[in-house]
Amino acid sequence: MKCRQCDCANESDATYCNACGTALKQSCGRCGQDNRPGSRFCKSCGQHLYAVTDNKRPPLPDNPSLPHPLPSQDRLTIFEKPLSGERKYVTVLFTDLCGYTAMSERLDPEDVKEILAVVFDEIVKVVRRYEGFIEKFVGDAIMAVFGASRTSEDDPIRAVRAAREIHRLVTGRNATYKARIGKPLAMHTGVNTGLVVLGQLDVDHGIHGISGDAVNLAARLSGLGREGDILVGPDTFHRCQGWFRFETLDPVAVKGKSAPLAIYRVLTSREQPRKVHRFFGRRGKMIGRQGEMDRLEEAVARVRQGRGAVACITGAAGTGKSRLLEEFKASLDTATIAWHEGHAYPYTRNTPYAPLIDLLSLACHVEEWDGPEIVREKMESTLAPLLSPTREQLPYIGSLFGLHYPELGDISPEYWRARLKGAVRDLLEGLARSGPAVICIEDLHWADPSSVALLRSIAGDQKSPLLLVCTYRKTFSLFGDEIHKPPSHAVIDIELRDLSPQDTIELVKSILGMSSIPEELIRFIEAKIEGNPFYLEEMINVLIDRNVLRMDGGRWVMQGSVDISGVSSTVHGVVSGRLDHLQADTKRVLQEASVIGRVFDYAILQQITAFGSRLDAALNVLEKLDMIRKKDQSNEVKYFFKHAVVQEVVYNGILIRDRRAIHERIAVAMEQLFHSRLRGFYETLAFHYSVGQSVFKAVDYLMKSGRKSKQRYALDEAHQYYQNAYELLHDQPGRSSQITVLLVNVLIEWFFVFNVRGIFNEMVALLKRHEDAAATLENAFLQGMYGCCLGWALQRREALQESHDYLTEALRIGESADNRKVMAYACGCLVWTCTDMGQLDSAVAYGRRAEALLPHLETDQELIRIILTGLGIAHWFRGDGRQCQIMGEMLLAHGEKGADIRSTSDGYLVCAMGRFASGDFNQSIEYCNMAVASSAEMVHSFNSKFLLAYTHLSMDQVDEAEKILHDILTYTETYGYEYLGTAAKALSGMVMLARGNLRTGVQTILERMAIFKRKGKRYHLMTFQYLLGKVYCQMVLQRGGLPLSLIAKNLPFLIRHRPFAARQAEKNFKEAVMMAESMGAMGVAGQIYFDLAQLYAAQRKTALARGSAERCIAIFQACDANVHLEKAEAFVRRHRLTT
Repeated sequence: MKCRQCDCANESDATYCNACGTALKQSCGRCGQDNRPGSRFCKSCGQHLYAVTDNKRPPLPDNPSLPHPLPSQDRLTIFEKPLSGERKYVTVLFTDLCGYTAMSERLDPEDVKEILAVVFDEIVKVVRRYEGFIEKFVGDAIMAVFGASRTSEDDPIRAVRAAREIHRLVTGRNATYKARIGKPLAMHTGVNTGLVVLGQLDVDHGIHGISGDAVNLAARLSGLGREGDILVGPDTFHRCQGWFRFETLDPVAVKGKSAPLAIYRVLTSREQPRKVHRFFGRRGKMIGRQGEMDRLEEAVARVRQGRGAVACITGAAGTGKSRLLEEFKASLDTATIAWHEGHAYPYTRNTPYAPLIDLLSLACHVEEWDGPEIVREKMESTLAPLLSPTREQLPYIGSLFGLHYPELGDISPEYWRARLKGAVRDLLEGLARSGPAVICIEDLHWADPSSVALLRSIAGDQKSPLLLVCTYRKTFSLFGDEIHKPPSHAVIDIELRDLSPQDTIELVKSILGMSSIPEELIRFIEAKIEGNPFYLEEMINVLIDRNVLRMDGGRWVMQGSVDISGVSSTVHGVVSGRLDHLQADTKRVLQEASVIGRVFDYAILQQITAFGSRLDAALNVLEKLDMIRKKDQSNEVKYFFKHAVVQEVVYNGILIRDRRAIHERIAVAMEQLFHSRLRGFYETLAFHYSVGQSVFKAVDYLMKSGRKSKQRYALDEAHQYYQNAYELLHDQPGRSSQITVLLVNVLIEWFFVFNVRGIFNEMVALLKRHEDAAATLENAFLQGMYGCCLGWALQRREALQESHDYLTEALRIGESADNRKVMAYACGCLVWTCTDMGQLDSAVAYGRRAEALLPHLETDQELIRIILTGLGIAHWFRGDGRQCQIMGEMLLAHGEKGADIRSTSDGYLVCAMGRFASGDFNQSIEYCNMAVASSAEMVHSFNSKFLLAYTHLSMDQVDEAEKILHDILTYTETYGYEYLGTAAKALSGMVMLARGNLRTGVQTILERMAIFKRKGKRYHLMTFQYLLGKVYCQMVLQRGGLPLSLIAKNLPFLIRHRPFAARQAEKNFKEAVMMAESMGAMGVAGQIYFDLAQLYAAQRKTALARGSAERCIAIFQACDANVHLEKAEAFVRRHRLTT
């Protein structure tokens, strides 16, 4: 006796399958008689048996006018009842009797009841004949559902056919009732396909519970119809247009819908239905991929010759990427070439370096329940022989597993990332020294950004005798641009397409294990299925499962008309159709597994399943059905879904509340199983708790994951984790004080990620949104830090007075609570705000105060950078190059000591400021270039690029400055970084002037000066007031007159301004120098006096020139600006201005 579940042969007297435990006999609910599986009726008493018989439906008539053959008395009762509580795509039919009110007024209630009873009885028979389910009667209307018990791709087709037959049936009753009613009977019907939630469904006892928007829209369509109309929604139309002709009606507005609903009226049935291509199959040999195999073998040959290669295998879902890898791996001689693989999964897309961790775990045989010391031992014993004698790479690789290494305690995330990249390169080179190898990463489209960046970098410079193989869907590209792409001879691009018609037939023959296949099947495949191997496999599985394709006398035969057999033609329909054939407990196990993920650990599933005693039997059935497979692991048991789309369909079919409960159980189980090394599972726990039920647990693990990602400099991932935590808390109704505290904590930590990424517009908006909530807290530290974050963010947006107010209030809160960290952050941020406002003495004082607090705090690299870099800028604005150099060297020393790349970059930048202040532009450019090269993120690089552009302009190198400023402006306008953007726009005005566009350049500078004045940026206002004076001064100093091209280009401007250029230059210089001296910006003041001396000398105002020259020399001497000093002294000698 064969088991209908797993197809295993059993002894004739067996009651349960010896392979999967499925019941082999069916007991009659009336008399208790055992019957053979598949029996429709009890052999003793004739009672219907509620079990699956065959899966064949009665053929739908090709000619709709012919009567439909009626099967057994109640066709629907032979189907297994679905699980209670499920999400499904179904087709809903609402049909309503026209003129019911008029009939009720004309006839006696008994007559009305009699007519309705007859009509409804006939309608019920039609619905059941087409395997629909009568959900409810509503007055003169009936609601039926197709696909509730069993999902089939032809559910919409059968619903429309049923509607048409109902309309014909009711119209046919007019000969009997028209005279009594006084008008003809008619129906109007709405049909809609969509997602619903199934509650407890029992077709025998009338228990139902179907809800969803698809139901409402079906009722709405019915209401819109006129007498005789059958109106359908968009999804029904798309899935039926090959079978029926439709008229497109005007879209209608539907309550609750943002866009009008497209509706279609059914007209007629097509005489020759347009066959919709469908996809399916069952496992056979790999067909039609020999060319791709040859290219992979060529890559292996290249590796055996000592050269590197990269193979990128792309293709749509189901085209056979995994199968190609499986066959390729099997073709290799693993004695001469090593194979290592890692995988990316949808739920790890925000887990930094997840594919690398997976690769290393498999290579080192690390199991999820291994304790930290066992993980360390396995990892180091496996990898140490491949690394340098010092094994300095091991801590960076080991930290991926959450292992602790004291020597990594104080290093910056940027430095950790750079060293990890080097460690991975060293590891691969060591692997290559031991012989040729293949490194395979599957499903890279699910990988996190940090993994992609690392892999792209390594692949872009692949020289070792290694073959890197990556698979991903077509929506992703490993080499997003040509910059990172290796030489063309080292890259093998393999795009998998659908099989040719000939290869498709060959695959079917391979699946069925015979060279001869039914002609009906060939015609069906040619008409309805393209050559996607996965779809082809699944379709043939369904045909066999439903007994449409079966063995008879040693050969395959088709039973019935395959065109109308109801087999699915989309992946969702295919998978759902197969799921509906599973027993309830087996299906539930598959659903629980789908919540764990594409790959699921047996230990976790065993811990959370509701079917512990049936788990092994259920997994065995699912393996036999080739829905899941067991992974080849050494000491642990893991399974994986054969196809990711199967897991997605199964998961999406679970009610959201049930999913949440299962996610919660998974997270609890993981905490128990992996308690000794939870750090390695923060991201996974965050995922499960986030979609589970414990908000506080979810936020806790999301924040831990965010910190972990930030420490690894995986900023995109860190940002996503904090955003997820924020959204969880923000969406909580009736926010408690505990949630408010947690929300503010999230925002403060998230602020530092925003700051590093340089996204200041979003940062300010977010902090402003929750300012009132933060103000209600009684926690002084959180209140103070929130004020510091908001004050800093506002300074980045050039809201200086507002920034100053928030920061001074934060300082007051810190002082009142004697919280040194809040005071240090407030003072450090005030350095920047006061510097921008031109309060340079205050800026330096705040900086010194913050410096004094540092020894009392734990090492905080972010705080140290804020203080020292801010002081460096303040000293630059003061013109104190010597102090700039000191601050720069302190930052460089801190960067070297703490392996902090950002401190190093800031150190080079501040040193560049010091050289600029002294007039040594060449050395300033060298430092700027070093700062840009060592920058870890865009915002830091653009800070350095701004000074670089300014320096190039000071040396009349306009082309270089123009290109840099264009990039800066693009960035600052995108991310709201006005702190840099407004000044960069003003500098672009200087570029315009250098290009001879005098009017536009001056106008651009004046507009930015107005902004500086409005925002209180006194230093910038003074600087560009001075630079504008230099423009007019150049008109005066120009020897030999202005070039004719310049005159022609700017004639109106020159007519208006050149006669008064000397007066305007002097006016701008005097106003600028007054501002400079009042704020202590002596470096700029010295340069202004030098330009005034040149202006006066050109006008032969010797005494004034002498006075200005003496003043500038005194300032340059005080500021130790030696290069400027030499120029000034040379000018004095040349013009004999000495007294």
